[in-house]
Amino acid sequence: MIQLLPEWHQQNGLLLTWPHLKSDWKKSLNHIQSFYIKFISELLKHEYVFVLCLDQNECDDIQEKLSLYTAQTSKLLSNKLLSNLEFIFIRSNDTWIRDYGPLRVKNDNQLEYHNFQFNAWGNKYPYEHDNAASSKLSQHSLLKKYPWRSHDLILEAGAIETNGENVLLCQKQCVLHPNRNNLNQNQFEKYMQNHLGIKSFLWLEDLVLEGDDTDGHIDNFARFCSSNIIAYLHCDDPNNSHFHNLKSLHSQLSSVTQKKNQHYQLIPIPISDEVLDNSSNILPASYLNFLIANSCVLVPQFGVRQDIEALEVIKKLFPEKKCIGLNCTELLTQGGGLHCASLQI
Repeated sequence: MIQLLPEWHQQNGLLLTWPHLKSDWKKSLNHIQSFYIKFISELLKHEYVFVLCLDQNECDDIQEKLSLYTAQTSKLLSNKLLSNLEFIFIRSNDTWIRDYGPLRVKNDNQLEYHNFQFNAWGNKYPYEHDNAASSKLSQHSLLKKYPWRSHDLILEAGAIETNGENVLLCQKQCVLHPNRNNLNQNQFEKYMQNHLGIKSFLWLEDLVLEGDDTDGHIDNFARFCSSNIIAYLHCDDPNNSHFHNLKSLHSQLSSVTQKKNQHYQLIPIPISDEVLDNSSNILPASYLNFLIANSCVLVPQFGVRQDIEALEVIKKLFPEKKCIGLNCTELLTQGGGLHCASLQI
């Protein structure tokens, strides 16, 4: 039996990619690297972290920054924290490892990693190094003991959600966009059934978040939090530009059912007030872009009034994990969130 694993399944660790000068972060490199130091330091308290970086010089620089930060904030834990960290020398174009890293699959109780193709959300940006990253990861000492499967299909993990029971949640205009694959819905479903064991598809459509350049990744709109619970982005302000869009989201989710025709439990999470960049452009802020680790959930915070409410709702969804808010407005300036910037491995 083939099963695409849900994100709450036990992880070997988390993958992150270090931001560098040759990426889109070059104009704000110090700021984003400072964010990543906080991001990594928080994750190290909860599980093993793999960081993709260019070479030993970059590795040494990251370690120096981490050592200084942990010494300043938690001297007694600094050595312990750093022992949960490993660097892997792999070139990258950008930091959004969620979309070019491997998917975790169980095949007859054997963990496998599946490597799909990546083309930077429809050839929007350079991607040659990102697309090669998973193949290089397959040679890592920990990971090469597992089977790896390669696919010609273009597929980003941020575009799909699964509940661990072979149900897939995704958006039509994203995974079926002609800038990804030349497949219709039936062909895509058959591929997912044959290779990932998907038995049921929950199709959403026409959902757009201002500032997003992924053609509508599902991880900004709706997330499985268990096999029968879906958290979704909600707006109750008619003056908000997303009001009608998110009303449609609720309507679409309300119409889908589980086995035995039961409806999913839907949990609304508020949309944040507008978050703007320095040019007053709206950024795609979404609390749904949270990250599930082994013992914690990291929740995006944007310095707005909905931060606390969103954090409290997500805490109730994961009572067995520690829920931690992390301000990620710096990460958001390039259009992504905590979920986009990480991947369970």
